[in-house]
Amino acid sequence: MRRYDVAVVGGGPAGLAVAIHTTVRGLNTVVLERATLPADKACGEGLMPSGLAALERLGALAHLDRAECSPFVGIRYVQEDGSMAEGLLP
Repeated sequence: MRRYDVAVVGGGPAGLAVAIHTTVRGLNTVVLERATLPADKACGEGLMPSGLAALERLGALAHLDRAECSPFVGIRYVQEDGSMAEGLLP
């Protein structure tokens, strides 16, 4: 039977960040996720500057293919009735 120091429940951004931090500190870590991955969902496909900084601190940014990335120039939220709110980003 394999034993772990840390069990992280949930493989979302927070859970994965915890798992990376505990593993880097030498703890034997397992991530438990009940959903089938990768998840096909509209949210979470973009990162704001603070998210990029967090990936850099975790050492994960180096694993992204920068040719597959592009900056956000704006954001738009659209409701089912067609109403929307949008704004440009600096």
